[in-house]
Amino acid sequence: MPSQQVLLAVSALPASSCGALLSREARRLLSQLAADLGFKCPESGWSPRGAGPPRHTALPSNWFAGITHKRGLVIVGLSDGHFGIDLEHFNPRHSDRLEGLIDILPEPQVRDAIRQALSPQHVFYQAWTLHEAVFKLASQTDQPASSVFVTRIESALQAGDRTRLWQNQEWTLAVIGCASLSLKTDPASMIPGLMQVDCVLR
Repeated sequence: MPSQQVLLAVSALPASSCGALLSREARRLLSQLAADLGFKCPESGWSPRGAGPPRHTALPSNWFAGITHKRGLVIVGLSDGHFGIDLEHFNPRHSDRLEGLIDILPEPQVRDAIRQALSPQHVFYQAWTLHEAVFKLASQTDQPASSVFVTRIESALQAGDRTRLWQNQEWTLAVIGCASLSLKTDPASMIPGLMQVDCVLR
């Protein structure tokens, strides 16, 4: 099966930036990526924030767009196949309610793996970003998931060539595609300290 191209772009805004500003920045980045591919997709033509996955009438129908942002960091992607992308920021306050957060995950083997890990909170973020990425991938298809909590990450974990994870002490990033992923730019080169990691949940 041919590999799936994924182009990523990153921008850092102040952590206090509002959602509307982050959304505008994401669409600016998407238009730049589209231009790199030879597609003319003006920023004003992207579907509005809150209307599902970003779409543009000038983007060929076999190309898909994705957005994720957290605390001012914006990451966008374009791919020639369905894909999902999600970013999470380490929050010290989550440690006080980590057991409850783990309990909301639907797969018992995933919950067990998190609890047995050396750093349960970081492994929880691996699981959470994977669930979000699977949900976003499904939203680009004709069978979208009704919520994050009905997604399952077991199949994504087994298909290692179409699932990528990056992590450091501050950030966790997941990208999931429908075929073996070929990334033009490694996120580790765009975000200081970020490294591609093997998912502990496998």
